[in-house]
Amino acid sequence: MALWRVYGAGWRDHQARVAVEIGGVGGRGCANRAKRPVSLWEIANTRFTPVRQGADQGMGQAQDRKRVAVPRSTHRTLRTALSAGLVVPLVVVLSGITPGGQAPAYAAPATGTEVGFSQSHRILWESDADLAADLDAMKAVGAGWVRVDFDWPSVQPTSPTKWNWAPTDRVVNAARARGLDVLAMPAYTPPWARAAGTTDKYPPTNPDYYAAFVAAAVARYAPLGVRHWEIWNEPNISMFWAPKPNAAAYTTLLAKAAAAIRGVDPDAMVVSAGLSPAPDASDGTLVSPLTFLRRMYDNGAGPSLDAVGHHPYSFPYEPMYPGSWNAFYTASDMHSLMQQRGDGAKKIWATEVGFPTGTVSGRSVDEATQATRVRQLMSAWFDWSFHGPIFWFSMRDFSNGQSDYTSMFGLLRKDFSPKPAYGAMADVLSAPAATTTTTAAPVTTTTTAAPVTTTTTAAPVTTTTTAAPVTTTTTVKPATTTTTQPPSAKKKSDRRRRLHYKSMRASLKWRLLF
Repeated sequence: MALWRVYGAGWRDHQARVAVEIGGVGGRGCANRAKRPVSLWEIANTRFTPVRQGADQGMGQAQDRKRVAVPRSTHRTLRTALSAGLVVPLVVVLSGITPGGQAPAYAAPATGTEVGFSQSHRILWESDADLAADLDAMKAVGAGWVRVDFDWPSVQPTSPTKWNWAPTDRVVNAARARGLDVLAMPAYTPPWARAAGTTDKYPPTNPDYYAAFVAAAVARYAPLGVRHWEIWNEPNISMFWAPKPNAAAYTTLLAKAAAAIRGVDPDAMVVSAGLSPAPDASDGTLVSPLTFLRRMYDNGAGPSLDAVGHHPYSFPYEPMYPGSWNAFYTASDMHSLMQQRGDGAKKIWATEVGFPTGTVSGRSVDEATQATRVRQLMSAWFDWSFHGPIFWFSMRDFSNGQSDYTSMFGLLRKDFSPKPAYGAMADVLSAPAATTTTTAAPVTTTTTAAPVTTTTTAAPVTTTTTAAPVTTTTTVKPATTTTTQPPSAKKKSDRRRRLHYKSMRASLKWRLLF
């Protein structure tokens, strides 16, 4: 990941949010975005906040929430807590109420098959115990993926004919043993394959060297189920493609690697490198994701990629905070470009994203806000029609330093004790997926979301309990007339529901326990 960020005062985009935010899920109703109803799952997992403008203020107040205290501990305590059920999804059954009286629209919640963790190169060098505990925590929270650096300098440090697969073997075998899918990210360049006096972030002098390495990796790990390959990391910034980003050179590397991968495993999936949030710098050291992707297409990248990689960071601001600097908010612009180039059916994979905790102003968030951001992020990402899997960076903090935000992205603290965000992720990944059911006659549609009904009947409303077939037309709302309750009981139920919502609105302390 790019450890510098793009939120400098010189070009931060302070656009006022003009829509009421419900439960901290803001930005969705911005003036230049289509409004959408807020799902009950979002309401159930957040608290009510007033309209705010400008920078995201007051999110730190979320720390006044009551939540289950989980003591700091070793990874044994973490596993004990998980097995004891301390991280429990909360299923809230409510009637559908959304702003303006609209019918609620439910995006399918995230599932483990589309959520993973990006661990950087550090995972290769963890102790066996720490590696096992990290992977166990990923599995326990409900994730299905782990992104692993296939570190070329470690595999071939001295020669194109000498190989050391041991560190990569250990991680891949441990992940696959737990049923986790692996997104392989082969990078960077060993000394023998780059120009003298350069670092490993310089591209190889001959892209065929890289292609040969990737082909060997595919041959080794495809039998273990590794079928997804992300080609390099953040080549749109000089930190990872030195001395300056070069879309044409990267596209050549991508094309060579894609051909090598498909030559070994025709069914493998090629994901282009996740692009860093960045502006278009005048000196060429930084290129925005949209500009870089456009240049890739200009150089013929389309046939080489099966999906576009992206790193839609927005920290410390919420994912849908409006601004051209916000890599999450502008992801739709990238997909529009893909559509223009005939690749609209392909997805965007968020191969890194996250929110660091700590005390760094303008970068970090407090732990309660991080939990809120988890819910916002997952809800917003899976609302995009073009979404692919999303990878949180990272499972665990790299250090205990509150002033080093680059090390504080984890859902677990350094000592393996869970932050509130770990429970938030567990809640999101355990939420039942939205389903749509259509009856034969008359045609009705019932939408469920954890679960949602439009009445408070003792049993699900159906049209088969009446004495004669129901003949209502489609202009009549389904389930608004029912014979399963006498009128007096329905009035009493409606009154209880009104009192419930009145009480909920009056108190700004309606929220989750965790």
